[in-house]
Amino acid sequence: MKDLMESLRNYPLSLPRSDYIHPCPVLSGESIGRHVRHLLDFFTCLVDGLKTGVIDYEDRKRDSEIETHPLVAEELTNKIEQELFFHLEKGDRSLRVHVLISGQKIFSQSSLFRELTFVLDHGVHHLAMIRAGWISLGLKQVLPESFGVAETTIRFSAGENSGHSKKPS
Repeated sequence: MKDLMESLRNYPLSLPRSDYIHPCPVLSGESIGRHVRHLLDFFTCLVDGLKTGVIDYEDRKRDSEIETHPLVAEELTNKIEQELFFHLEKGDRSLRVHVLISGQKIFSQSSLFRELTFVLDHGVHHLAMIRAGWISLGLKQVLPESFGVAETTIRFSAGENSGHSKKPS
């Protein structure tokens, strides 16, 4: 989690506002800021759900300030990180998640660790999309190779592939 939050702080949240809000054709006209906001919405749902015991990812705030002001997004990133570390220190716990199936909301049993895994994976996916937008805008700061790449993919590429051999090139 710390790596993902650091990646946000060091790259998209350090952009000038003009780049942060600039529409990216490769992202169907959406901005890097909008992807940051979407990613943070899921973390916010998780944190809010930890207070009530029920997580509802459909009930996102979609605060436009987060997608248009990198400093607002950075403040929220710091707050989310602090709150999640507080809850993680207490260990795993059961949670209920509202899920939407065929237009109907139902409850599903889950846990803090499972939901954190989901939100982190979703976050890496959006970092990958931010990478595509970053490149399409021709931004000068070079992103690290690991930006937007899942940890398991990085380990596999490095040869730490749990006994699976890489296919020959």
